[in-house]
Amino acid sequence: MKLSTRGVYRLGAVAVILAAAWILVPRFGTESNLINLLRQAFLLALVATGVSLSMLVAGLDLSIGAVAALSSCLAATLIVQGHVVLGILTGLSVGALGAGLVAVAALVGVVESVMARLRLDRVPQFLVAASALAFFAVVLLLW
Repeated sequence: MKLSTRGVYRLGAVAVILAAAWILVPRFGTESNLINLLRQAFLLALVATGVSLSMLVAGLDLSIGAVAALSSCLAATLIVQGHVVLGILTGLSVGALGAGLVAVAALVGVVESVMARLRLDRVPQFLVAASALAFFAVVLLLW
């Protein structure tokens, strides 16, 4: 695989930023900081993978940020109250609910394509995604 010129410039820019951080911040290269960076990058990569999978099936998921915020707020609230196991299970179940909504959106997409074939009615997938985003944002604000 050959890198394009842009790819080389991007890798060079990342290398310069990492080198500057390594030199200017003495604790940047410590083991605990690198583990912390990997943990944060893992969560972002997990969310990005979900969005990529949604896009691969020609879908659109606007609610992923709201679902992530809702699950972390619910889990943090329960953990602070002393219910650690319940907090973890709640955070995971809200995330699963978000995955369930993606499955529902996919089902709506199938129904939409059948309806378009029959010329009955059209429900834009963007409307379904925006509705899920609004629902989770309202739940999060009320929490």
